[in-house]
Amino acid sequence: MSDDMFLLNIDTSGGASSTGVSSKTNTTNMKGNWKQRRQQVKQMRKSQPKTSEVNTEKNGLVSMNAELFNNRNTRVDKKKNKNDKKGQNKPNPGYKGKGDSKDQTFVSSLFSSNKEITTKVDEEPVVEEVKEEPKEEIKEEASETAEIEKEDITKNSELFDNQETSAFIDLGIKSPKLVRALNTKLKIETPTRIQSLGIPRIIKDDQKNIFIHSRTGSGKTLTYLLPIYETILRNSQNLGRKSGCTGIIITPTRELAVQLEKIINTSLNIGPSVQAVVLIGGEKKQSEKKRLRKGFNILIGTPGRLLDHFKTTESVKEYIKSSSLKYLVLDEGDRLMELGFQKDLKEVFSIIKEEFCGGNDKSVKKILCSATTGKDGKLGEFINLKDYQMITANSSNEQELTIANSKISETLVQDCVIVPPKLRLATLAGVINNTTIEHSKEVDSEGNVILRTMVFLSCSDSVDFHFNIFSGLSGNKYINKIEESIAETKTGSSVFPSLNDQNLKEFSYVFYKLHGSLHQNIRSKTLQHFGSNKAAVGKNVGSNKCYKKHLVMFCTDVASRGLDLPHITKVIEYDPPFTVEDHIHRVGRTARLSATQKVKGEATIFLLPGEEEGYLEELNKLHDGKIQTKGYESILKKAFTNNEIKRNDYDSKNDRKGKGSKTSSWDSNVTTWHMNVERIILEKEDLKKSATNGFISHIRAYTTHIAREKKFFNVKFIHLGHLCKSFGLREKPKQLAYSGNTNKKVQRKRKFGDISDNESGEEFQMDSEDEDFKRDTKLKNMTNKNKMFELSRMALKNMASEFQY
Repeated sequence: MSDDMFLLNIDTSGGASSTGVSSKTNTTNMKGNWKQRRQQVKQMRKSQPKTSEVNTEKNGLVSMNAELFNNRNTRVDKKKNKNDKKGQNKPNPGYKGKGDSKDQTFVSSLFSSNKEITTKVDEEPVVEEVKEEPKEEIKEEASETAEIEKEDITKNSELFDNQETSAFIDLGIKSPKLVRALNTKLKIETPTRIQSLGIPRIIKDDQKNIFIHSRTGSGKTLTYLLPIYETILRNSQNLGRKSGCTGIIITPTRELAVQLEKIINTSLNIGPSVQAVVLIGGEKKQSEKKRLRKGFNILIGTPGRLLDHFKTTESVKEYIKSSSLKYLVLDEGDRLMELGFQKDLKEVFSIIKEEFCGGNDKSVKKILCSATTGKDGKLGEFINLKDYQMITANSSNEQELTIANSKISETLVQDCVIVPPKLRLATLAGVINNTTIEHSKEVDSEGNVILRTMVFLSCSDSVDFHFNIFSGLSGNKYINKIEESIAETKTGSSVFPSLNDQNLKEFSYVFYKLHGSLHQNIRSKTLQHFGSNKAAVGKNVGSNKCYKKHLVMFCTDVASRGLDLPHITKVIEYDPPFTVEDHIHRVGRTARLSATQKVKGEATIFLLPGEEEGYLEELNKLHDGKIQTKGYESILKKAFTNNEIKRNDYDSKNDRKGKGSKTSSWDSNVTTWHMNVERIILEKEDLKKSATNGFISHIRAYTTHIAREKKFFNVKFIHLGHLCKSFGLREKPKQLAYSGNTNKKVQRKRKFGDISDNESGEEFQMDSEDEDFKRDTKLKNMTNKNKMFELSRMALKNMASEFQY
């Protein structure tokens, strides 16, 4: 009977509570649904004394909660242990930023986790400034520049070596007006080698078509223009713009067509005897028809607009007759082929033959000009140029005139920079900055220092981004917007470290952008401003003040063909060319014949570590192995050493805006400069959108390299997260694909399909607006509990498919 008075409290499970009642027994005896059981647990917890709650995790009253999530926790623990064994849960080299948690932004270090460079790099020591005896140094530098100029002039004479004649009169150019205009207006007295070979054969009255092949800047334009002039002036009985059209010149770009029209009507103007009319897209057709009614001797235009006027404008048929038309010129023929104008050209040839020449066009000599020979060296056959004769300036041997090998100017100094993706933008700033330092004492005849740099990029969105970021890095206070595509820095700007130097504070940078998506009027104004010293200096050009300016143009390949701009100090191929021929035309903007005072030119190409380094072998074949490989560290050290880069952030407590870093090491300055770029992009929505579109378009353009160069340029070799850093972005690449899905992008996707690279297997797909609408509608119709689970599933799905850092 006494045993009934005792209750043994023995718990072998080790999970008993202080009350002596097993938690398992308590929870299993509860009745009702889970909400009712939860309420019972809370009431039991309230009734327990506080002293008994020694350890909440071991309290039997909460073991029910552990059982509810027991299965989930065991699965997660197993997955974590499995990943730890595989080494997948390594710490991220970057740290999570202060961006929106939904976007998961990251701020990674510029100098960590970069791919190793295998190419041997020639490191340049950083020379410290010496302030002693400045006058003697200036004299020494002046003597050095004089020696360089003499050396350059002798190198330039290679264009005139082994020439057959020494004057234009001996070549068949016998018009006194034309020879006088060459000597006085263009300052040209001696023909180049290609002109000596080409002009007599073009003037010769035969039915041979001509293919003029010579490097960029060697004088191909005058090689076909002078015979057209001479043929017009020989007809002394009927001179004037209404005497009929003697030559038709077809160009691939509008800029080249406008440049030819200016040469004829302005630079080489010999009066009303020779007048040219230009027909290009982007202009009003009515104004072009008015000019055509007045008459013309030379017709210049792009294939599409010429074909349009040939079909619809009667005045064209009035002035183009078989008796007057003698020449049909295809300038930059390889570009005409690449842009797909072959169908339009065949239709133009057919109209000229059947309608203008009455079915017989043998009297019209077709002339094809190009610095490259096109696909498989058969450019003439591809454009259907039958029975043609090759004229090249590469050799004087008659037997070798049919062998066309593309050649680059020997006065060009070409170098290559191997740059990790994250450091591309900072290195670009360093190259432009160092160009200012190296050429800051090149004074022109008017006492001004005007430097010009062309930066070639792969797409128009990338051009817009780099123009916006460099022109807006110092804020609106230190920038002057001249045009929509032109912006100039004011005093106080800190976009480049050189502006902090006391000796270079007077320099100002003028930024330009040029690509095919701009309106024709804007493109024309941009080129005119970039090429004119008076426009670049401003209205006070006649004052005694000396101006120091560095003109930097961000452009696509639309500016790489045929443009004869004033001396270009530097050509930067920030994005690699799509073909080797594009490289030849890009670097051909500098070291040109027309730059008589400074014939030496410089060019720099950016390549990524890894597979792209193999592209150097292809380029060295064109440059005879003379390409110098530079390290990005030497460029950054030269630009950012001894310059204190100030931060552009603002702290309301300490008022630290503009406060510089304590250390002046080059790597910390580079990091501060790049962080300034990232902060501006975060602050301004338009810059964020421009950077996103630039990155997406850059990836799209990168996948369009030709098949034989895919081994060097394949998108699967690129670390997309690091490349995001070069656009100042902190998001993951796939998140940028979603955020970059504007209405225009969606329409373009629906029209042309998803953005993908089938060969590499990398897909860069964007969400559509319909999918977003369906997902939002589905979430709205759910209860809070189901919505929580749905969002969790979506988050796990996104995490599984994100790019790994």
